[in-house]
Amino acid sequence: MKKRVKINNDRVRKLVNERLKRDGTFVHESKIDKAIRQYLNERKKMEDEGLSYEDTMSFSGNAKEAFRDMIHGLNEMIEDLRIIQTKEPDVLVDMHSDIYAEPYLEEVIANLESVINSVEFLRDLNGQDDIE
Repeated sequence: MKKRVKINNDRVRKLVNERLKRDGTFVHESKIDKAIRQYLNERKKMEDEGLSYEDTMSFSGNAKEAFRDMIHGLNEMIEDLRIIQTKEPDVLVDMHSDIYAEPYLEEVIANLESVINSVEFLRDLNGQDDIE
């Protein structure tokens, strides 16, 4: 299926930034900006040349690299949280409901692992690339 799409650069940037902030995914902003600029430049060039593009079931190499970086960063964050959870499990994080750091951090870690699984799914779409 071929289709033409008009790109609103500011809207794309805003949507990506809002999604990453909401999901708690931490990637250096310059990497995000570079990937967005490259994506928008490619789409603009196709639009200027009057070309259409086909839907695909795989992200570009640059997007997959960004996904790998995100996954790596989230895994490092989980490792750090596990250390804190082990060393300071008895910190009271909510005195109204007697919630301590150990179970609270376990929930945070589970949420991060869920995000990692979602990003891995996106990274592996079409499964034709050998990715770590």
